[in-house]
Amino acid sequence: MKALLVAALLAAAPALAQERLIEPSAPDSARATAITVLKHLAEGDLEQAAALSNAPAQRLELLRGYRDVVPEMARTGVTNFFNNLRDLWSSVNALLQGDLEKSGQDWMRFSVNTVLGFGGVVDWASPMGLDPHYEDLGQTFGVWGMEPGAYLVLPFLGSSTARDTLALPADFYAYPDQWVSPDEAAYGLLAWRVVNTRANLLDAGQLLSDISLDKYTFVRDGYLQRRRSLVFDGDAPETPEPPEAPASAGSAPSPAASSPEAPASAASAAP
Repeated sequence: MKALLVAALLAAAPALAQERLIEPSAPDSARATAITVLKHLAEGDLEQAAALSNAPAQRLELLRGYRDVVPEMARTGVTNFFNNLRDLWSSVNALLQGDLEKSGQDWMRFSVNTVLGFGGVVDWASPMGLDPHYEDLGQTFGVWGMEPGAYLVLPFLGSSTARDTLALPADFYAYPDQWVSPDEAAYGLLAWRVVNTRANLLDAGQLLSDISLDKYTFVRDGYLQRRRSLVFDGDAPETPEPPEAPASAGSAPSPAASSPEAPASAASAAP
């Protein structure tokens, strides 16, 4: 099902662009870049696909072109499909965290959407009250007591921490889309997943640029707070205030210095 979905979208992208079924908001160069990269991914030519998206400007052009070439309904289906695979890994992580209720609910989501939702393309579980949790190995490490470590910004993937980066390989390769053969197909699906996710966040990134004077600090603080909230299931304990530094011995005034009138009063008291 996964291969059929990806092949259908890749095959449809050039036709959509040529027939102008969607009004493009990006320039023709962005559309051409997106179509070319999609073709390379479909052919398993990851080297050529990467060559067209090395520089930040090229990546932005690719994401804009992808968003305008691929219909919103198709992008929603792709998002649902990968989120369905994510539910399976979430169920495993909830089990590792000792939360049987969440693990069972995520497993039910995966089962319902896989059977009734054409492999996860349609999300039937959410209207049935089976909300997603999206647990990952980074959260599991946090539940086990591992500190998040340094804040990092990974190329193309965005915000992370040392703990989440350590868990990243397992989070990527635990997706069933990485179990396919040959390896080129698995890596192509991984690239498709990343491109689709980043393209869906373009508007949020633009809004962030418009409202934030210090974008880096805003994103960093928001990411760290969100990850902390996820680890504690929305009930994170308050961070204790750092203790005040004790006054150094050299800065403490001596008793004699603090009461200069003491000698004079002692002299006046003498007979």
